[in-house]
Amino acid sequence: AAGDVVRITAPAGFDLAAPRICEPRVGKVVGGTRRTVGSSTSLQSCAEAVWQEAPAATACSWHPVELWCFAHFGVQSLETCAPAGANATSGPGGGSCAGYDHQVCSFVGPDRPCHAFAPSGAGQYPLASDPSCEGGTLLLRLAPGEELPNAAPLGFSLGARSPARSPGIAEGLWLLEHYGPDGLLRTAGAAPGWPVIP
Repeated sequence: AAGDVVRITAPAGFDLAAPRICEPRVGKVVGGTRRTVGSSTSLQSCAEAVWQEAPAATACSWHPVELWCFAHFGVQSLETCAPAGANATSGPGGGSCAGYDHQVCSFVGPDRPCHAFAPSGAGQYPLASDPSCEGGTLLLRLAPGEELPNAAPLGFSLGARSPARSPGIAEGLWLLEHYGPDGLLRTAGAAPGWPVIP
């Protein structure tokens, strides 16, 4: 038998999914447009900056010497020669990847896990699987046979990427739906969000 399901929807513009993990590859981004995001110390920190500042980006690139980070939009493909590392030196005359001077990664891929999800406090229940997040929706599936009692707390913490500005009153609510193992809605509720300070 299945357990209860809890669906939480964030206010408009919030992203509850974790930043994508980049596997550093030496190469270049083909097609589309790019925007400078700033300076970063690694491809992964560049990817996190792009996740925060340019959520519509489909790839990122980072120059390991100049430290510039770029968000890419409408990318056709990534042209890569090797994983980044000592044997894949980039730049003119740089071994197997001569002619390439950036590390790159794509954001197109499998679903992301929830951002920094952790059970906390009272109301921890065994889950059937890791929570799933897509955009502004968090889905928790309790283990088979587990039910969330009426008026019981459900404690957890979760990271999120906030929108650039506060959503309107109607779009600024956190929504919760609690479904029983039979798939029927048991309860629903809403709570106001918080102001976004850019």
